[in-house]
Amino acid sequence: MEATTVRYHEKLSFRILRALEHRARLVQVFPTVDITPADITADIVVSPVELKGFDLTRTVIVSPMLTRHDIDRIEAKVRDYERRSTFVRAVTQVQQLMDRSIFFPDSGTSTRDEVLLRLTAALEQAGMVPPSFHAEVQERERMSSTALNDIVALPHSMTMNADRSAIAVLVSKDPIDWGGTPVNLVALIAFNPDERQLFRDVFDQLVVVLTEPSRVRRLVSSGTTYEAFVAELIALMDL
Repeated sequence: MEATTVRYHEKLSFRILRALEHRARLVQVFPTVDITPADITADIVVSPVELKGFDLTRTVIVSPMLTRHDIDRIEAKVRDYERRSTFVRAVTQVQQLMDRSIFFPDSGTSTRDEVLLRLTAALEQAGMVPPSFHAEVQERERMSSTALNDIVALPHSMTMNADRSAIAVLVSKDPIDWGGTPVNLVALIAFNPDERQLFRDVFDQLVVVLTEPSRVRRLVSSGTTYEAFVAELIALMDL
């Protein structure tokens, strides 16, 4: 009887892994239900029987025969876990990139040149960019405006030469003339070549938020403090 149970679990595990291909790996197999949450090190638990005391958000109860519907539910749980893991990682990275020392709430800064000077100076003072960074950002702006959707500007250098990847932010209740386009939010981006993965993980989600005018308006409204701005940005990334 025990040997049959073990073979059943091996067969169940094989079918699950084959369905998920390379999106998951087998961490533990228990041929008994006499386990506790403390015994589990895996991210997701699949079981043909109910498990008392287990986190339902991490558990998928399947039928003994493992149907196509069961596989679909496992795949959905994996997708949800991947999405949440990406989001949690992005939250940490946003907090890493947007340091309090390079965040400026509504402060009366009125021109594009003033904003760029203020943000690049803050980045340089924090040891995040070289002295040449301001001139490089200005050169990029002369090529074409980095304003988007009449509400946000995303200035940046053409080279990835920052000492540390960062995003300096300035929020203005009154529109700033950005090369003929009014903007209320400026996010100056500095790239470090050794931190490509950091930006790859978080930048796509930031772009989704910063290129949607209604979301940017929410950020501007919350931009009176660093804490409120970051909290609102994280909430918008999770929509």
